[in-house]
Amino acid sequence: MMKDIRHFFSLKADPFPQDIATGDLYLLPSLVPMQQRIQFAISMRSFSLVTGDVCVWSS
Repeated sequence: MMKDIRHFFSLKADPFPQDIATGDLYLLPSLVPMQQRIQFAISMRSFSLVTGDVCVWSS
């Protein structure tokens, strides 16, 4: 299946690998404040809780 997708879209590699490198992830600008808060909690050796709305995607 993945070979068919690569051929159809002329891709050089699998578009959805299981072992994607952290540096290849897309960092959403809206997540930067959350990342900073988590890093602050880690640096303070504190507890932190991340909550959010549930998003339901439908086509």
